[in-house]
Amino acid sequence: MDITPKDIIVPVDGSDHAGAAARYAARLAQALTADLHLVHAFPGSIKRVMETLGRTPRHASAERMTAETFETLRNGSARRAFQHARSYLPADSSITEHVLDGEPSEAIAAFVGDGHEVQVVMGRRGIGRVRELFLGSVSERVILRVPQPVTVVTAGREAGETRDGKPAPLVVPVDGSEAAHSAVVHAASLARHTGAALHLLHAFPGLGSLDPSLNSTISLTNAAPLSRQELGDMARLSANEAFATARAAIADSPVEMPRIVEIRREGLPARAVTEYVQSLGTAEVIIGRRGLGRVQGVLLGSVSQRVLHGAECPVTVIG
Repeated sequence: MDITPKDIIVPVDGSDHAGAAARYAARLAQALTADLHLVHAFPGSIKRVMETLGRTPRHASAERMTAETFETLRNGSARRAFQHARSYLPADSSITEHVLDGEPSEAIAAFVGDGHEVQVVMGRRGIGRVRELFLGSVSERVILRVPQPVTVVTAGREAGETRDGKPAPLVVPVDGSEAAHSAVVHAASLARHTGAALHLLHAFPGLGSLDPSLNSTISLTNAAPLSRQELGDMARLSANEAFATARAAIADSPVEMPRIVEIRREGLPARAVTEYVQSLGTAEVIIGRRGLGRVQGVLLGSVSQRVLHGAECPVTVIG
């Protein structure tokens, strides 16, 4: 079954980050021959608008005027958001616009639904015309609510092509987990359409990464301490198995084998990913929402969340 997205959904709020997301999404939609949808979320009721703004109607006689004001605010907010997003796109772009009712992350998740051929592309952060609507990171809340791929884009860092005109490489952290498997399959599918290379990255902690106070040995359990040589052997075995699992996932997917580069790094996964991306200059990251490597504790916490905050390039999180 082809998992290539058929619909690209872009939440917009009038911010530069949302505009950058729209521009990135348009390129992606063209490469995938997918439909592009701009969505703008606005409170679904007068009461919600008033609560969001910290206001309440003073007189019951103002109810009708308040209703008219609500429609004016809603329509004006959507119009400005769509116009701003379109300014980032080619004039002949084919786009469908949707105005959603409700809190942004909830409304976006409801709109996406359970479709399997959908990808969401959104700005890293944004403050819309109604400031309070977008307090906090909407993108992070969407990632938690939407199981489909969600790409987070930073204004001015939309990747695209390298200096030599080649597509930006897709960096995929791998650890043998189901989450990494999903990320690899998705990345391979995109690579077939874009021609991008896949950089499979496996990070294994060195002694300093696990505990800076350790010197020549480390104890992960109550068993005898591990030597540097033993830890190195574990790292090689972990990487070999992670890469083999990733390559098997690519071989099983309905795509042609893309160009694959295997990267081995020592250190905590999130830091290893962000540092490697920085060394490339231009890249994208596709990462599973959660995963656990061979050693309990290697991926404690949300690695994807740390990469999301640390890498300024486009980051796609797979649920």
